[in-house]
Amino acid sequence: MRVTVTGSTGFVGGHLLERLLADGHHVSALVRKSTDIPLLKARGITAIKGDVTDSDSLGRAMFGAELVMHLARAKAHGARPKEVFDVNVQGTANVARAATSAGVSRIVQFSSSSVYGSRSGFVGESARIHADSSYARSKIGAEQALLKECGKSVDCVIARIPAVLGPRCNSWIALFRSAANGTLRLASDGSNIQHPVDVADLIDGVMRCAFTPAAAGRIYNIAGPEILTMAQLRSLMAEAAAPGTVVTYPR
Repeated sequence: MRVTVTGSTGFVGGHLLERLLADGHHVSALVRKSTDIPLLKARGITAIKGDVTDSDSLGRAMFGAELVMHLARAKAHGARPKEVFDVNVQGTANVARAATSAGVSRIVQFSSSSVYGSRSGFVGESARIHADSSYARSKIGAEQALLKECGKSVDCVIARIPAVLGPRCNSWIALFRSAANGTLRLASDGSNIQHPVDVADLIDGVMRCAFTPAAAGRIYNIAGPEILTMAQLRSLMAEAAAPGTVVTYPR
């Protein structure tokens, strides 16, 4: 199948490209940096320079595509509010519009579990969304933009994703190091929860979103096998970073 991927040069995007290529798909990637193009081409990927705010580049990226995997997003922390809106909301509308015009059959949008706000315990797909941050509100806006632009002409599948861990996840390195040396302090008593997912499990999940006919029009939460308290997660991070070492944290 001919697949177009946005956000392909990030941590999750890199793993997704590997899986798509391994499964024999023809992959096109929308990339923002010219320096990424030779590396992608060397792997047999068609690389198109542009971004989700540029309709012309999206048109080129969607040409001939049957499936779109939309990962591109603004950073959850540190991005300006306008950038968050332009990339997450307007960018998703642009992607959906370009995909519809190109005759794409399905779009899989990588959304965020942040749309549910701060919750305790298990959260299912039918839970009420309640964003408590500007980033979360932008992800809700992105989902709404996707469905509005696609209407009934394109199958849309939304995958809501929590924190992701796995090989090449550089953003967690500092946290693992501080967990291992005993300096990672918790904001509370450690009973607040996370439901992270391994990147390999995430890719399995989104591939099912992409290629399972019955997934059309559905929303899926893709998370790991168990919910962890922050205290448990800190202990696991310390053990992974320094195997066999018992870390004592200051109170």
